[in-house]
Amino acid sequence: MEEIKKFFFYVMVFAGIGILLHVLLGETFNTVYGVSKYTRPGFSTIRYTGFFRHPNHMAYMVVVFIALTLNDFKNKKKNIDTTGWLKIVIGLFIIVLADTRTAILAIGILLTFFYWGYIYKNFLVFFGFLFLGILTVTAVLIFTDLPESIMDNIEASYSLESDYIRGLMFYMSILLIVKYFPIGSGAGSFGSIYAKDSQVYKDFGVDKRFYFVEEWGIYDSNFASIIGEYGFIGIIVFIILFRFSYLHLKSNFSGLKAPPMLKAMFWVFVFFCISNPMLTNNVYILLSVPVLMLIANTEKA
Repeated sequence: MEEIKKFFFYVMVFAGIGILLHVLLGETFNTVYGVSKYTRPGFSTIRYTGFFRHPNHMAYMVVVFIALTLNDFKNKKKNIDTTGWLKIVIGLFIIVLADTRTAILAIGILLTFFYWGYIYKNFLVFFGFLFLGILTVTAVLIFTDLPESIMDNIEASYSLESDYIRGLMFYMSILLIVKYFPIGSGAGSFGSIYAKDSQVYKDFGVDKRFYFVEEWGIYDSNFASIIGEYGFIGIIVFIILFRFSYLHLKSNFSGLKAPPMLKAMFWVFVFFCISNPMLTNNVYILLSVPVLMLIANTEKA
């Protein structure tokens, strides 16, 4: 496991230097490094990526960083010290700079599952956590457009005319699971790299749209692709695979009791699958597999 720790150390140094240069240089970094500004419609603010070249990759790296930080203190049976809190605050700040809604919500999932056993057993902590959650939600409602943007995306997901590609893909996947119940439209026919010029897109009348011609954003949701191509059977198979993977890590690395962060990171990974290509993107795989193995290993905790 020492090799994995070294791997993450070098990756984090790489990520840290990249995001620092991006913050200092601003749009000049985008020009020199040749990376898009990834600005959202109606906004001029750039989304910071560092050397990762995509804000979602950068944000997921930070989620992993925060998970490893919390897990380290848990394994040492120590309270989070000043350095630990500083790491977490810096991580949250970088997620804000990346402006990734999935990562913001993922942090909430991570903390909930990681601390759930402690929260559940302690009355005052439970209400403290509840109060903090309400306070956070209130602050988000007042100072950000996150809830509005999420609701806009959801509302724009119930039509084949939608310009929100992730929502459109998910909507079509639901139509496919009904139309081709229970096996879906078939491998390589929807939301995967082999689906270019697919008859499925033509049937829905979207094959001439920018997203499908340029293959932009149509691979982002692993869930949409799985549901559309493999239908109800695919959902069952992937649930079994995820469950088997978790139990394998638990039994072969953690003994009888898995560390809380293992379950937390598994749920974070599954959550990211909704809006990101977690299973088919090398960056996500190279970050996820080692971190799950590292967190699962409790022999030297």
